[in-house]
Amino acid sequence: MTETMTETMTETTPTQAPLRKQDWALLFTTATFKFVVVSFYLISLITILKDQQVDLELISWVYLLASFETISALLTPILERFYLPRFGKFKSWLALSIHLLFACFVALYFINPVQDFAVLLLICGVLSLMSVLFGCAALGLTCVLLPSKERGYGGMFHIVGARLGRMLGGGLMLWVYQHYGWHTTTLIMGLLSFALCLQILAYREPPASLQTNQYSLGFFFKRLISFWQAPNTGWIWLIILFISCVPYSLLASTFIPKLNTLGWQPQQIGFLLAVISPIASIIAAPLSIPLLKKYSRNILVQSILFIQIAVISIFLVGEYLHFPSIAIACFIVLLGMSYSVLLPVLLAILMDKAQFPTLDSSLQFSVITFGGYIGGFVALRLINLIDYQGIYWVAVGFAGFVWWLAYRKYIAN
Repeated sequence: MTETMTETMTETTPTQAPLRKQDWALLFTTATFKFVVVSFYLISLITILKDQQVDLELISWVYLLASFETISALLTPILERFYLPRFGKFKSWLALSIHLLFACFVALYFINPVQDFAVLLLICGVLSLMSVLFGCAALGLTCVLLPSKERGYGGMFHIVGARLGRMLGGGLMLWVYQHYGWHTTTLIMGLLSFALCLQILAYREPPASLQTNQYSLGFFFKRLISFWQAPNTGWIWLIILFISCVPYSLLASTFIPKLNTLGWQPQQIGFLLAVISPIASIIAAPLSIPLLKKYSRNILVQSILFIQIAVISIFLVGEYLHFPSIAIACFIVLLGMSYSVLLPVLLAILMDKAQFPTLDSSLQFSVITFGGYIGGFVALRLINLIDYQGIYWVAVGFAGFVWWLAYRKYIAN
């Protein structure tokens, strides 16, 4: 097999056999644990350091080390090229990353996060990098295992895993820290990672029809660009992915300051955003599965994007009509639910286009993630300039633009 081999080959299991129980279990646990680690890092650890009176300039280095997430696509050529075929392409990287994550939590148990801050930064660097590798391998495995009609489950696991991971890694671990301290918190994270170590080691990965280690590393780095030049992707798809979650991110960044100006207490805001909204999203996410089986992906994308325009417009109308705060809270929950149905559909399309699962899927998802970060970044800096009405107008504009792009690409053509 050479590098001139056509890129239209898709890496799948030879006969696309029905998924086994261990496949479903691993897809769910890896999706959830990825976000448990991220939430522990960005919510619990940061809050603990602030509670320990660590200087904000030092904490900023912890944030900086989390930036590995933004360059995840640049690491995927390594995952595609180097692995142990007999051990399993995805299992090789899942096993390596989860064992090093386990080692990180063991190391955290034995240090004082304030007195040993330099050591903490070293551990955080490894933790962040291994979290990215773990997530890329998990997404690639999802892409390979799930046949086209079942790929809605991959997106659903991602949404449910993200919400559960935030509640466990962020909410629960902070509660444990407040009541039982640092050592118990890191011990629990270590036990969770150790349990996943055992699950991954016991997992038998199905053989792949395409062994990507026969391609050169340079080929995969070139594909980071050539992927967007393929007939089934194109630059319009890149733009759609980049701005697909920008409207939600623009609004989500305003939730806390908006509710605060409406007189909500921090406990009330936390309960809405960390409990009510995630639970509603978990309930809504499975709706994408029967929809994906009944309707085409193109129709679903058009319909859900149109619904998002309507929901975002309600925020705008609420600003002019001065809706009560409880109505705003309901709109926040409704927006999260619509996003939880949209993302599985986008991820299903994303996986359909992934000919080299780890690289192609992670590359597309990193574009979605980066667009979301940019949306949140911009929103917080525009609030003082154009107020909430302005933010909502910008969000409606982006939502309408992405709907028009999707129409142009999938319906008009």
